[in-house]
Amino acid sequence: MGDLVLVIDNDIIKEGIDRDAVLVMDVDDKVTTLDEEDNEENRIAVTLRTMTNMIGEYSNYSSVYHNKRPKTEEQKKKYESYIDILSVLTGKAIDYAKTGVMYNVPRHIAKYGQPLPYFMKYRSDYYKRKKLSRAASNMNRLCREIEKWSKQHVWKRTSPKFDYKIMIDESVPADDEIFNKIEEVFLRYCKEMAELRRDEMSIQMERRDFSLAWDIYYEEYRNECKAICGNNKLLANIVVKLCYEKYPKKSKNFMWKVAGPGIVENIEQVTFLIPIRDNDGTEEYLGKKYSMVPYLGILDESKELEYVENYNYEEWWTFD
Repeated sequence: MGDLVLVIDNDIIKEGIDRDAVLVMDVDDKVTTLDEEDNEENRIAVTLRTMTNMIGEYSNYSSVYHNKRPKTEEQKKKYESYIDILSVLTGKAIDYAKTGVMYNVPRHIAKYGQPLPYFMKYRSDYYKRKKLSRAASNMNRLCREIEKWSKQHVWKRTSPKFDYKIMIDESVPADDEIFNKIEEVFLRYCKEMAELRRDEMSIQMERRDFSLAWDIYYEEYRNECKAICGNNKLLANIVVKLCYEKYPKKSKNFMWKVAGPGIVENIEQVTFLIPIRDNDGTEEYLGKKYSMVPYLGILDESKELEYVENYNYEEWWTFD
């Protein structure tokens, strides 16, 4: 049974194929040992041969010679001949279990078949510990480009600085007197919470199952703030400004514990695009087509295409 051949019809990949490359053929491709009797001893011998795998070692030698940068045309042809020999040896190693035939790597090829190329460090931890060649081969250059790209993303801020002002309703007028009273509660809250956390940790050293009833404390502060300011939106405005403007280094836990509902009311709903499966869509991901439509609520999957077809895109794109 022949090997399965996958044909890729991709212009970028096809452009990278050297159509003038010389084919390497092994005239003794199907060389094999003499016929053997089907008995227990020979079956064990075949099984033992499957445990000897030189394919990886031969491939590593090939990678080394592909990675080398020859200085002369003669040296280039020598390396190419070594790679041709290694490709034949790899074929023998693949069929070794059933043929019983495998050749050793010629000594002169094995002698200079090191060090492995730099990009092999990403093959496994085993290769990371080895001395690797940084020769300017295509794969090494590509590896370093990917590393440079990766570092830029690792250290890059993943999102712009958070705009806390989305939690403030500017239409609700400020009140300095109420602001000052809430500020006093906030500072007292920060001090008491720090003391309570220290007490809790101290007790937990003796009783690991101990935990303070934090909700009771939160409820007390919540009620005190509501008594000072009964307007949810105004209270939210005050605590957000306290936590983000006046005391940015203090905990923002207070903000959500005493003014959570008001903050949610202040945050406006923002319309954003989501992908919807659509065979005629302009966006493609993993071989499937999608259309980008504004999210206006929970969509029924059975109505997705109908939603896409009937949506007024002109209205969306002129949306202010």
